[in-house]
Amino acid sequence: MMELAKECKQLEVFTHVSTCYVNCDRAGFIEEDIYDKDMDVESRVKKLMAMNPQEVKDQELSLIGKFPNTYTFTKNLAEKNILKNKGHLTVCLLRPSIIASSLREPFPGWTDSLSAAGGITMLVGIGLVNFINAAGLNRFDMIPVDIVTN
Repeated sequence: MMELAKECKQLEVFTHVSTCYVNCDRAGFIEEDIYDKDMDVESRVKKLMAMNPQEVKDQELSLIGKFPNTYTFTKNLAEKNILKNKGHLTVCLLRPSIIASSLREPFPGWTDSLSAAGGITMLVGIGLVNFINAAGLNRFDMIPVDIVTN
């Protein structure tokens, strides 16, 4: 996408939708920044792509390090790759929390997936789930998809 964006003569901003959890491998106060900017992302990805699926599965925890899952790990790598290869582009890294079904558009409750947040909100919305066991001070850290896209 970024290579295509570089060819667009009137493009003002290239926006990448990342996640607010992109730096969740860090402890303490976390700046809105890209850490470890000098990491050789291409070599890391090349190494991963050379592994067979079983090797990746067997070594997943050591490959992703302190990240809790492959989603946040790959979003982190993507941001580093964008920074390194953005060239002349003005880049916006959008870091929403968990994206959930729509608030208003195209209609309230719309979702394109029943996995993750889509499934939870659908089950609550149709009345099959009436409560979720959680600590009272935890945040239900979700944002409607139409708020993110708008």
